Amino acid sequence: MRLTFLIGVSLMIAAGMSGAQENANPLDGKRFLSLEKLTGGDRPDGTVTQIHWVVHFKGKSFSWRHHDVIVNGTYEFDAKTGAVKTDDKRINASFDAKTGILTWNRHKYQAAKDAK
Repeated sequence: MRLTFLIGVSLMIAAGMSGAQENANPLDGKRFLSLEKLTGGDRPDGTVTQIHWVVHFKGKSFSWRHHDVIVNGTYEFDAKTGAVKTDDKRINASFDAKTGILTWNRHKYQAAKDAK
């Protein structure tokens, strides 16, 4: 009887912990770099630099550095579908938790090595 009780309590704790992990936001606090270098800003000499575009998430906010522009806004992450909805309707984004790939406006990004 006591063993049954302990097993039941253990299962309840494990179920609660797995639910918390599923609801955790895998984007929060991470910085993603585009997999390829993309068009940066124009230089004074007329050339165009190639840079890794960056999307950084903190809490419910994001910043997206692309070209020579920084876009700030808020977002929501749907853990079931992987959809990332922002307050900017022009941004179409999703995150694949299995591969760790963020797709942001048709470009693929991966978490920076230094991002936690």
